Amino acid sequence: MPLIAVSGDFAGWRDKARAAILAGFPPEAVAWCEEQESPGLFEPDDDLPLLTRRSFVVPRRFVELAEVVAYHRDLGKWALLYRILWRLLHDERELLEIHSDADVRRFHEMHKAVTRDAHKMKAFVRFRRVKAGEQEHYVAWHQPDHPLLRFVAPFFKDRFHVMHWTIFTPDASVTWDGHRLHWGRGCSQQEVTQEDAFEDLWRSYYASIFNPARIKTKAMKAEMPRRYWRSLPETHIIDALLEAAPSRVAAMLAASPKMAEGLVPLERNRESLSSALQACRICPFACEASPQWGQGSLEAGFVVLTSQVAGPRILSDASWEILQLGLKQIGLSPERIYITAAVKHSKQGRVQPRDLAACKPWLTAELALERPRTLVCLGLTSGLAIFGRSLRREETRGRIVATGAAPRTLVTLDLEGIVSITDAADRQEKILLFCEELRLLKVAAGEEAFRDVVRD
Repeated sequence: MPLIAVSGDFAGWRDKARAAILAGFPPEAVAWCEEQESPGLFEPDDDLPLLTRRSFVVPRRFVELAEVVAYHRDLGKWALLYRILWRLLHDERELLEIHSDADVRRFHEMHKAVTRDAHKMKAFVRFRRVKAGEQEHYVAWHQPDHPLLRFVAPFFKDRFHVMHWTIFTPDASVTWDGHRLHWGRGCSQQEVTQEDAFEDLWRSYYASIFNPARIKTKAMKAEMPRRYWRSLPETHIIDALLEAAPSRVAAMLAASPKMAEGLVPLERNRESLSSALQACRICPFACEASPQWGQGSLEAGFVVLTSQVAGPRILSDASWEILQLGLKQIGLSPERIYITAAVKHSKQGRVQPRDLAACKPWLTAELALERPRTLVCLGLTSGLAIFGRSLRREETRGRIVATGAAPRTLVTLDLEGIVSITDAADRQEKILLFCEELRLLKVAAGEEAFRDVVRD
């Protein structure tokens, strides 16, 4: 059985594998090792026929994945790659799509392990500034799971091309001098220059982005495994940040904007709610304009919800015209609807989740009072006020679903967004789409559309 030695990279394996394929050696007839290995009693047999006049076609996807798998630390990768290559060339062209196959499964697992390790290296390499004569130089030490420095070196060359730097790993090192990469031996962390002023910068940055209200220790350790901590300056302050987290969360809650629950009256009708709303100054933009309650039929069972008030009529004139056109398509009079806003004040800029949360008690009380049978949310932002974070554009847009607010709830297009479209053809297309989505309500309500929107 020939023992084939590989130089340690994909190119070296490719040349040997090509020769073995052309020589007709099946996978079980050859063994693989790396050149730096000492095979003991069995010396590598490199007398394979290098037949350059014959060729074969290999699926591009296999080559792309195999180039990555070649960086895996498991030396069994060379035999695995050869087995898969042999099978691809012998009537199993679709092999890579059979994920239940043991070889294919291991192949994809190795690829995933290397790419994940490369991602970690890109995220966790920390440079320290040193002096190399008159030239400033930066060094870093990292211990990846796999010998993938040549795989990730181009990333660092492009990312830090104006710096002169060296990255050390236990397997190898690479230096960028501003013109080309130079490769060298690996080393231990103790051989690399110790702490400098950059360490404090990393710690300050990490402390500034640390959110004590969103601590998930298990998730943090999964994304930043402890084996990397010794080369990461910010990890030295993690214990202190975790210890201080509860008090910081309490301070954040004390300083956060209050919600409106305490202002909503217990005895609720339109007059009492509207009067209480006028006194609400919870939101930081409350003084920009007076808050507005909903407008429309006192007996409406059809409620239209927009994200925020746009003027005295909640909707702008242009949006109101589009809404009227859509209502006409389903045979519903504008006098039989009720219009309100998720955020009761007008504000500059887009409505944010915190704005929806601040006004949510008012909207909840309002919808409980109106008890709509049909609720139309104009745009995803107003939809968030009803569905919360569970709202998914692809799952909810253009569909009628039952919610706690109404048996028939539709999230459709934002009319203010349609109005802002400058291209006339595009704007008309969106108007037609809005009307088409409203027709879904007519289908859902049955032949006598909306006969139940006015309560008995």
